[in-house]
Amino acid sequence: PSLQKLLSHAKKAIRKESCWTISNITAGNREQIQEVINNQLLPGVIHLLETADFDTKKEDLLERAAEAKALGVPPVCPTCDKAKLRFSKVNGTFSCPGFFDDEAKFFKKCKGPAADAELVRTPWQELG
Repeated sequence: PSLQKLLSHAKKAIRKESCWTISNITAGNREQIQEVINNQLLPGVIHLLETADFDTKKEDLLERAAEAKALGVPPVCPTCDKAKLRFSKVNGTFSCPGFFDDEAKFFKKCKGPAADAELVRTPWQELG
């Protein structure tokens, strides 16, 4: 419900981060994916992908999905324990995109993961 409202937020950056948050959730397990479906989040994401003018387009999501399928699903950030890490093809490192704090009602940045953190991808699982 909170994410659903953020998908139609007036600020473009909030809408974009909401899409990434949902993308991170759907990179999780079956229960997490089912919660995205149960909370009717996909129609809002699809609408944004069709109409948005920001960089979060279908190609970006497909690239992340292909990466996860080929290399495994990125781990959750060990620093904030909230968001899936993003992998940089440029320098070969992971970074945390941050997360929306439901209690505080705003997006929080995270400085994780630590340079010495042991990060392990989990295998991709096909649904169906």
